Amino acid sequence: MMESSATMGYMLSSAVSWFGYDPETFLRKGYMNNVHVFTATRVYLNKAKVAPYMLSEVKNKKALVFYEQFVRSKDEAHRIQALGYKEQALEELESHELLDLLNNPNSYQTSSEFKEAALGFYKVLGETFVYGISPIAGRNKGKFKSLHVIPPTMIEPVSSNNALDPVAYYRLNIDGKSVRIEKENVFHWKTWNPLDPLRGLSPLHVGNKTLKRNESNHTAQTKAFQNGGVAHLLSSESDTRPLTQEQMDLINERLIQKIKGAENYQNIQATNGSVKATKIGESPADLQLITSDVHDRGIIASLIGVDPILVGDKVGSSFSNQEQAYKALVTNLIMPDLITFAENLSKWLLWRYGDNLHLTFDTTVYSELAPDLTKLVAVYGQPLLTENEKRGVFNWDASKAEGMDDIYIKSGLIPLSRVKEIDFNRQQNNPGDKPPKEDNPDDK
Repeated sequence: MMESSATMGYMLSSAVSWFGYDPETFLRKGYMNNVHVFTATRVYLNKAKVAPYMLSEVKNKKALVFYEQFVRSKDEAHRIQALGYKEQALEELESHELLDLLNNPNSYQTSSEFKEAALGFYKVLGETFVYGISPIAGRNKGKFKSLHVIPPTMIEPVSSNNALDPVAYYRLNIDGKSVRIEKENVFHWKTWNPLDPLRGLSPLHVGNKTLKRNESNHTAQTKAFQNGGVAHLLSSESDTRPLTQEQMDLINERLIQKIKGAENYQNIQATNGSVKATKIGESPADLQLITSDVHDRGIIASLIGVDPILVGDKVGSSFSNQEQAYKALVTNLIMPDLITFAENLSKWLLWRYGDNLHLTFDTTVYSELAPDLTKLVAVYGQPLLTENEKRGVFNWDASKAEGMDDIYIKSGLIPLSRVKEIDFNRQQNNPGDKPPKEDNPDDK
């Protein structure tokens, strides 16, 4: 039976290569050892993990179709319209056994920690695995009692050799032992990988050259700092009296003791010998290592989907301020990810817990998605508010004066349903009156 693609990297010049698909390398040398990967991923996760689950009962399937289309839009007016369709389509459930499971997935993680792990693996490795444990018999058979995010380094899909149903089962590797897990008990959410239908495609694999260069850059900067900056060659000042081997060995030994190391950085040393120093290296600034590192920071952030300004790079940003960048992060990256996550999770979970259910994330927690009041008025018109509700907009206390909780309307406004009735009564009381004639532009 064909196994999934190889997951072991290979060694090249005493360093693990970024070019093979090796999840452990991406995690250790990428997320855990590269400050730019870590920072960009944290910016994403700190926002993405806060959205709570929202479970609803479907009331109107046609309205649900419109809601799901409009809520995906980057246009704010469309997302405002989605709120109206949501009211027609869904009835939110305050309590349900599935909500209990999602909000308490296991004994060692909170709901936020569970989402952080699932979304973190997905963002760094391009895939995430969730293992559900359920009773093997009885009335609750198939209903998961706990959910566990499995590191992709510990689990692999096994090919079925069937292009229409490529996964036969999953193999979990623990302490040198392999355990077979049936595929219906594993939720595998992955990005599209054109060369391997069984595994997701990590953005760090795509950016391997940038990561390798950045790793070498950091190594060079560290060595330059440890060695005291620019490298020099010491030699005799006199051409007729060159340094002896004993003198060179002694100088090198003293230099290692007195100059090398971070604790001796820019330490001044003196000698009564006749020696000269010849520059044979360049400083990090001369080599443009710092400039190159800033450039790499922007590229790496973009691999994760984060605008460079959110990791401190204003030059490479597409936005003039962080507020705009955070709004783009939520609308262009986090929202699509959460919607896709919920859709795939629904396909795996919902049928086990009942019919007519809809699972999504409550994105109203994001201040970046708060609707513009001007656009709300443009879409729905000016709402009727009590005077106390208006005071609340300004964070003023409610007034106890009489009439402050009443809604006032203009005296000339009438409901559409009464137009015919009023027109009929007017004609009865004034038989000679005719309906007002519409203006004709040709008459002017």
